[in-house]
Amino acid sequence: MRIFIILAIRNVYKNYRSTLLNSVGITICAIITLFIFSLSNGIESQIITRSINYESGAVSISLDKKIGSTQNKSSGDSLLYKLENLFNNDNRISKYSYRIIINNAFLYYNDNSQAINITGIGEDEISLVTDMYTMIKGRGDSIQNKNIVISNGLAELYNIGIGDNCNIMLQSIDGSINFDEYVVIGIFRNTSNMNKFIIYMNYNESKILYNTNLPTNILISLDNIDNTKDVKKTILKDLGYNNLAQVEGEIKFNHINISSYQDHLGFAKSIASFNKYGMLGVASFLILISFVGIWSMQVENINERKKEVGALLSFGFDRCSVKTIFIYETLFISFVSFIICILFSSIAITLINLNNGLYLGDSASFIFGTAIVNPELHFLDIFLVLVIVTIYPLIASVFSLSAIHKTQIINLLNDK
Repeated sequence: MRIFIILAIRNVYKNYRSTLLNSVGITICAIITLFIFSLSNGIESQIITRSINYESGAVSISLDKKIGSTQNKSSGDSLLYKLENLFNNDNRISKYSYRIIINNAFLYYNDNSQAINITGIGEDEISLVTDMYTMIKGRGDSIQNKNIVISNGLAELYNIGIGDNCNIMLQSIDGSINFDEYVVIGIFRNTSNMNKFIIYMNYNESKILYNTNLPTNILISLDNIDNTKDVKKTILKDLGYNNLAQVEGEIKFNHINISSYQDHLGFAKSIASFNKYGMLGVASFLILISFVGIWSMQVENINERKKEVGALLSFGFDRCSVKTIFIYETLFISFVSFIICILFSSIAITLINLNNGLYLGDSASFIFGTAIVNPELHFLDIFLVLVIVTIYPLIASVFSLSAIHKTQIINLLNDK
């Protein structure tokens, strides 16, 4: 066996042209396939971690203005206490967070005004915002008191900078007008007009501004996203909803609106379908093309070396030994190609993520929820690529060698 390995390695260096062509072909196929897998993983992570958990929650509960009014403080507190007990006692729920979503507010700065949407978030969710967007100036990791974070589109439109004071006016939940000064501490890169006019502020400060005792939205995260429908049904049941046979779509009763990300026809559902079927189709196509390409290169490589096969047989090697040498040679090339693929892919993905992700263009935000995607490498994908770069060339070599198995030595040596 040792002599076979030595001969195989010698052949790799001796036939450097075919070795280089095979290695380059296998490596490129492996890198492209692995990158598609990593991009799909990044999108999936974005769907769960960013889009669903941040924008819609696996399950979300919205409270209308009437129940959120400070005039109904007692009944509102009672409802919130009941919901918290429900969440804390359900082991399928990994996390729940409160938001204040205020639409149609106005930002005033230097005699300019702009309609904005306000999102009040808790300290534990600040990391989600900084993960979703690149902070161009200032900071977004400490949105406290009257600090706000705005988009670079809004900042450039009205020449707003870090440390500037802006006024916010809105109609509160009880109808009064609020007008006060807020300090810009961070500017993030907006990826589309969908988030150009969103500003982020502290959750408690937004409650005061909106004059409410309750969150406008409660977003629930699950350990297993497949439990979404069952968790939604459990919440409805505990809140006294009677028609549990029909829980599809958004359910509204007693001034409460309960929905899951699956109920929305917007980005979350579209992204999930695109990622599941679109990326699977792209990956399948690449695997098929890889198979054809690698097979063709291996067949051509062995057909060009019929004289070498004939020479080995004339020196006393049996046909099984010749096959073994070629198989070792193929495995060596595949292993080296795989190592190069992993090193190149790891470095490229690391650099992409260090540079705050892969920018796909503003239009991608309507598909992925953001124009920036961070590829992720998973062990299963690496293993699949290893199988591809090992099995494809190996099968091609075995079949090609079988085709010349019964060819006479003299015919192999005389092959032109």
